[in-house]
Amino acid sequence: MRIKDKTEILAFLLTWATAVCSQSWVTTANGPGSNDEGSGASAILLRQDIDIYNSPVRSPENNRLSYNHPSCLDETDKGTIILCWNGGTSESTRENRIYCTRRVAGSSTWSDPMMVEDGGQIDYGTVYQARNVPDAPIICGYWWGGCCWQGSFRYSTDDGLTWSNRIECPTNPIWYQGPMTMGMNAPLEWPNGDLWFASYTYKAGDRPINGEACITKVPHDNYTNEAGKTPWSGQNIQGGHADGHYMGTWLVLSPDYNELMYIARTNFNQGPYYAVSTDKGQTWTNDWPKAGGFGSNGISGVSLDVDRPSSPLHGWHVSTGGHHGTLRLAINVHVSNDPLNASSWVQKIQLRKQEINNQDGENADPTVMQSRDGSKVCVLFTGRGSHHLRYYEIDAYKLTGVSPNTTKARSTLAQSSSLVPNDGNGVLYSLQGRRLKNQPDKHRHI
Repeated sequence: MRIKDKTEILAFLLTWATAVCSQSWVTTANGPGSNDEGSGASAILLRQDIDIYNSPVRSPENNRLSYNHPSCLDETDKGTIILCWNGGTSESTRENRIYCTRRVAGSSTWSDPMMVEDGGQIDYGTVYQARNVPDAPIICGYWWGGCCWQGSFRYSTDDGLTWSNRIECPTNPIWYQGPMTMGMNAPLEWPNGDLWFASYTYKAGDRPINGEACITKVPHDNYTNEAGKTPWSGQNIQGGHADGHYMGTWLVLSPDYNELMYIARTNFNQGPYYAVSTDKGQTWTNDWPKAGGFGSNGISGVSLDVDRPSSPLHGWHVSTGGHHGTLRLAINVHVSNDPLNASSWVQKIQLRKQEINNQDGENADPTVMQSRDGSKVCVLFTGRGSHHLRYYEIDAYKLTGVSPNTTKARSTLAQSSSLVPNDGNGVLYSLQGRRLKNQPDKHRHI
């Protein structure tokens, strides 16, 4: 079209600016929607449907972003929310890349998506900035390369505006001698800033469901895996269990981090399993009993106010999960203050509950975090097979049912009714009779 005069030029620029800058590809609403159900639905503060297909961004092949799968989120020390996901035209194609969008503090709009990784057939990923190390880089980890699956990451030192070149994760020195990969959930951050990613490793060519549960340990003085500094390392915690475990998530069960819970997805419809450590992650149970409150597909969990023992939210835990196949109709939000007791997990909300014949894309692969100020639980999940990201902000106090004026901390694993000692030698069992600790611990108080 030929523009003839200044009036047409101004009209054209106005139309272009409106199309590009109006954020019409993001639908924002306050409170629960008609298909957000459950006793805790009133705790929903904000819900956003982010339609990446109708965003102004195109792939390098000039295609719309018509498909997304796993996604992840974090809040930076500047208050910016970063959402990352792998997107393209369909699952498991070389056109899939890692994209991100940002919402800076005080803003209600999201930036246009930006491509972070263009390595070919990207899948899964996690984004995280350490809380306990000032000016820490933001790590975006993922795996790429199709059937050979290489764990890799990039990092940002400017609040997610730009990203480094790709850096490969080290080869895992244990078990399969394969590459480490990081799942889509936030790592466990220790008080000194060390990061433990719930990862998995397997032989080249294997799908991750044939892999084994591991921990990728990233020291606080070497987030960027630079030569000459403390190296990254790995730990296999699979034990004798045969089923593959991946997409793991963490719960912290004691304020001293002595007691930890690792929850991981297994093969489709097999249900998630958990392992427990009572010695700061040195050893883990290997019977992998089933975990309550989690779906069999995408799972994510967060322990609230871990570093604030006097907070009324301390000792409470939130899980989000979906189910596989035709049951991917909602994302379930559960809470518990006694996470080893499967019956203690109470389902509070079903986000975007659908009818079985609804073709609005599956709801899958959620990730959950607590906002830095502690007041909100943020949940992100995808309309798998469609082109939507679904982002929720939930009042943490209303969700758990505690008052912000309460100062009494909730129970931790050491006080939990789900654990009973045997005849006094320090061996611990769950209520189901499973042994959780094999060696006496003279420092443990029941």
